[in-house]
Order: sequence, then structure tokens, then C-alpha cells
Amino acid sequence: MTGQRLLLEDLSVGYRRPGLKGSIRGGNGSRSVVSGIDVSLDGGLFACLVGENGSGKSTLLRTIAGMQRPLSGRALIDGEDVARMTVGERSRRIAVVLTDPVDSGYLTVRGLVALGRYPYVDWKARLSDSDETAVTKALEAIGIGQLADSRVDRLSDGERQKAMIARALAQDTPVILLDEPTAFLDAPRKIEIVSILREVARREGRVVLMSSHDIELALAYADRLWAVSEGRLSSGAPESLVLSGVLASTYRSATASFDLESGSFLVPGKPGRPVGLRGEGIAREWTARALERAGFRVADTGKTGTAEPPFVEVEGERGALSWRIATGNGTVTAPDIEGMLAALGEPPPR
Repeated sequence: MTGQRLLLEDLSVGYRRPGLKGSIRGGNGSRSVVSGIDVSLDGGLFACLVGENGSGKSTLLRTIAGMQRPLSGRALIDGEDVARMTVGERSRRIAVVLTDPVDSGYLTVRGLVALGRYPYVDWKARLSDSDETAVTKALEAIGIGQLADSRVDRLSDGERQKAMIARALAQDTPVILLDEPTAFLDAPRKIEIVSILREVARREGRVVLMSSHDIELALAYADRLWAVSEGRLSSGAPESLVLSGVLASTYRSATASFDLESGSFLVPGKPGRPVGLRGEGIAREWTARALERAGFRVADTGKTGTAEPPFVEVEGERGALSWRIATGNGTVTAPDIEGMLAALGEPPPR
């Protein structure tokens, strides 16, 4: 599927029903939640849509999918207006994966994935040999071929999400939209799902757009970020939105702020007692995390040379680590992180 493109032209999305709260209102009682959207996404790119709760992410996805009409502007797939497509035409252009529970009854995984082929079947709803091949290919592409005969209602959350993504893949559309597909998964399963989606976009040349609340995951895996804030959408490479300050302004909180160095949200506090840290590699990084979590302010003392106490030196390699702690009362060695923190004593309250 080369040359695919999703294009949003001066798009405004929201609700036409009167009486809803909102700061931006249009005619006939409509309320716009995101407006003035001019952005495109080419096939082969994996994009994440981010923003605070209630910012309009789901409304935007539903509008792109043709599930609700735009207030103004257009969503185009390869130059064709989604709002003007029939249901059948949309089902052959856009696959949607929602977080809503699926009433699968006694469906097997293969049966669920086969639903993705129904835009192409005849009036008797019979699957052809090519349809069956597409289902098998989708199962294998997502890595759940071994679950084909399992009942959907007996799957884990992660397995069920994979099955839903396989159904979207079997639908053979140029655009795949996913609303919070990793919301209820543990960290390893989130990474697994996002890795699969990015690979699908790149291997198949599809447009894959996923909404997510997991900013660190989006920064690590997305080719593009779409950030919704205060009724506007900004787009670009994740690093560009970080460096420009867009991502920090997208999320406003009195108790947490986006940290440019770590790429995560941190709770600000008063500077703690300074402590020097010497070491290398991953052990040094996790030691620094422990010190900062405990309220210390970490300074790098380098690999060699002297340092004024208090300071910590990480020695050895993983599996045989120790921590040498120098304080005003002398030098001690601790066998673990807990012992290191105890030797340093409590820092001043934040």
C-alpha cells in the first residue's frame, strides 16, 4: 500500500447538539472541541495522538473514521472526502479499533479476525479462499496464529487487543485508527502492541494513528506526534514537539511538569542535599534515580579525582555491585541501594 495519505484540511470537530458546555461555539448550538486542523500523515508512518482527558482525541478519531460528521473542513484519504463515502466505501478505507468491550459471544479468534473481511464478501457473507488467506496472514503478522481456535472471551487483555488489531489488519484498509489500545495493558504488553503497530505501518505502508495517554511510550515509538491542547492540534516529530515546548504546554499541572532531560513528568520539589555520584553505565543511572527519589540532588563527580563528601561511588558489575559512601564521619561500603541510602542519612524535607 504505497502512496497512501491521510489529509485533514481546515478540519473542525465537535458536537452539533445544543446545551453542551464549551468555550468555542458555532452556529446551530454546535460546540467545537478541536478546530483549524491542517495536517497530513503519509503511509508507512506510525503516529500517536496525545492530549489531556477531554481534549478531543476520541472526537477527532471518530470524525476521521466517519463515525460523526465534521463541523467544518474535510478528512481526506487519498484525496477522497471521508464524509462523502458510503458505509461500504469507508469500511474498505478505514479500520477502527476502539476500547469499548466487544461482545464476542462464542467467537474464536479466527472468527473475530474474519469479521474484518466482511466489507469484501458477497451477499451470502461467504469467505473466499483469498479472504481465508488474508485472515491467516493477519493472525501470523500479529503473532497470534497459535490462538486461532481459542475463544475470544477466554483471552487475556493483551491477547484480545492483538486479536482486534489482527481484525483491523485483515480488513486491508490504507488507514488504521486506534483509540487507546494499550489503556489496560501492563508495560511489557504495551510495548509489544506499539511495536507491532509501528511495524505494520512500515511493512504494509499503511497510515496508523493511535491515541494514547502514555507520553513516554509515544516519545519512544511514534514517528509523528499529534498533540491536542486548548482546541488546537500541533504535529511533528516527537523531538520537535519536545524542544519547541509544545508537549510541555499540552499538559498543565500544578503538581507535575514535563522534564526535558528525562522526557517524563516529574513532581517538582525543593532542592535536596547535594551528593556526588561516581560510576558508569546502568548501575550509575539507577543509583542516581534512587538518590533523587529519596530527595538528594545528584552531582556527577567524574570517573577519577577527589570529591568532597558526601559522595557515592558505584563499584563492580551487575550481579556483584557495591556502593562506597563517603560522609563526614568516614567511609563505609553498602551491599545494596537500601544500605547506601541508610548510610547517607535522610535528606532535608522537601
